[in-house]
Amino acid sequence: MFRKRLNENCLPNTQGCGRERMLASTRRVLPAPMQFGARSEQQILGIFARLDERDKKPSNLVHLPRIERYLANNLGHPALTRA
Repeated sequence: MFRKRLNENCLPNTQGCGRERMLASTRRVLPAPMQFGARSEQQILGIFARLDERDKKPSNLVHLPRIERYLANNLGHPALTRA
């Protein structure tokens, strides 16, 4: 009975359930975390720049290359690139 109910709950156009279902749902949802991550990283870059300029705290600038890599990784996602 459980197997029958599991197969009835499958997404259309997928073969069976389990891994295929998980991958199909991940493809639909994946751009949102990339968008939120890119936005957060832009905010972090702005905060670090402000701390350097306004508050004269340049110690946070050592983090900029890593945050810029994270931002580039998120913006490089196919769902976020312009056609």
